Amino acid sequence: MRLCIFTLILCLPGCLSLSYSKRNVEPRLLPVPQELPRELQKTMLPDYTIEAPDILRIEVSRLVPKSPYLLGPGDGLLVQAARPDGTLLINELLHVELDGTLQFGSPFDDPNQETDPSRRVDGPINVAGLVTADARELIAAHIAKTISSPSVRVSLNEFANQQGISGEHLVASDGTVNLGTYGRVRVTGLTIDEARDRIDEHLSDYLQNPNAAVDVFSYNSKTYYIILQGAGLGDRVMQFPVTGNETVLDALSNVEGLSGASSDEIWIARPGQNIFGGPQLLTVNWEAITQLADTSSNYQIFPGDRVFVREDCLIAADTQFGKVIAPLERVFGVLLLGTNTASRIQFYKQYGRNGGNNSGGGGGGTGN
Repeated sequence: MRLCIFTLILCLPGCLSLSYSKRNVEPRLLPVPQELPRELQKTMLPDYTIEAPDILRIEVSRLVPKSPYLLGPGDGLLVQAARPDGTLLINELLHVELDGTLQFGSPFDDPNQETDPSRRVDGPINVAGLVTADARELIAAHIAKTISSPSVRVSLNEFANQQGISGEHLVASDGTVNLGTYGRVRVTGLTIDEARDRIDEHLSDYLQNPNAAVDVFSYNSKTYYIILQGAGLGDRVMQFPVTGNETVLDALSNVEGLSGASSDEIWIARPGQNIFGGPQLLTVNWEAITQLADTSSNYQIFPGDRVFVREDCLIAADTQFGKVIAPLERVFGVLLLGTNTASRIQFYKQYGRNGGNNSGGGGGGTGN
């Protein structure tokens, strides 16, 4: 047993060193070009390219169906009719019924209206499947049964099949936005202006001059990452959208600074290769940024950047040491418990043989 314990103690430092070396990759930090964007030398990002799962805000100011529009149930017609002398008889918004007819009722309120049913204008008129101009002629002919030479105006004010488009639209995994009954439009890989033109072109098959306005409501596809090494307890990875103005200090403020298990060794890992063919690593001087307001290493964040915060080596070593010692503590605890239990059992057996006298055989001669 002593030999096993001694062997574990000798191997423990090596195990800790091996475990720590596997968790940490020593970066090769090269001199950083002075032209890299920093806090006081920021650059403008290129035109935003739409990708899934961005959310777009789409507004369409004109939802006028493309001509020729055929009337159907639910459409609203504004009917205005006047006598030759200009007296207004009808000024009412009438809706096409489910059977395709317009119901006038008694629109004139005229006591001199004809009583002959064939000459009354309060009967239904079937306008389903007609364009607005044909419906006006039919309505004018119907009113002319009672009023000679009426002046009739008919305009389409409400569209029953008009679906609202304005609102937020998610860019799906296939790169399209769903416009409901107007179909889907592929916008991935396009800038905002190109997406607007593409949506206008698509809606022009259904609407007259739709004039869409497009903007990004939620920037979900362009992100950066903050990785906090967890000192042997698991790394934390957090994702944040890029708005084009973030620096390293802004990024770390999103996670409320460094944790107790973090060191001040920080760098940015940027996708791509440096001029020597290796990874692009930008070292960050945390103390200079926070204590001296030195902006030379407060780099601007770009899409895809990884802000890596290394763990505190002492806390990491303590965690690894605890992982190795914990099984031994359990084993020794079980052995100690077993030893104590065996000792107590032996004690009670001896106690029983002595007849309850714990002092051995000293009390046996009192009976003589």
